[in-house]
Amino acid sequence: MRPLYSPPRHGVTVPPHLIAVPPLEGPGPEDQGPPRDQVTFCSHCGARTGGSSVSRVCRRCEMGLLLHARPELAPGPGDAFVVCDADLRVCALSRGAEQLLGAFEPAVIHAPLGDLVAGVSRDIDGTSALPRLLRKAAAGQLGIERTIVSLAGLRDATWPARVGACGRPPAALLVIDAPVP
Repeated sequence: MRPLYSPPRHGVTVPPHLIAVPPLEGPGPEDQGPPRDQVTFCSHCGARTGGSSVSRVCRRCEMGLLLHARPELAPGPGDAFVVCDADLRVCALSRGAEQLLGAFEPAVIHAPLGDLVAGVSRDIDGTSALPRLLRKAAAGQLGIERTIVSLAGLRDATWPARVGACGRPPAALLVIDAPVP
């Protein structure tokens, strides 16, 4: 195994931690492309890409990470969608969601999803179904569910939405099926 970095000649001192960097052994499991039943899409622009990629950043917009989801759930270019973790914190906000929700992605990363959208659909006990669905999706325990959402604090405009898992490790994907302004 040869080091990835060879020290320069001519008496230049190189820190030992740079000399000991092992060579890359090839792509890791996260770089093998999506599972057979899933498609790859950009977490910012929604563009779908094909096959495996050495880069995990979208080549189209150069802003989003590439994620995987089932084709029926995966958003398309320009769609409004949010990726969140099991704690219901925003991990990614698409360009379409920025326009629809009036938010700017860097300002809402790690913010509670409830600050942006609210679930209109209710469970049997009367509570919003959205948190339960998102937590199940983030745990990889949900197929694809349909629900209704609105802007947080406003019930005037409601939109149908799809919820399911995306990525490895799984996160929750909320795709809002609304016309983006």
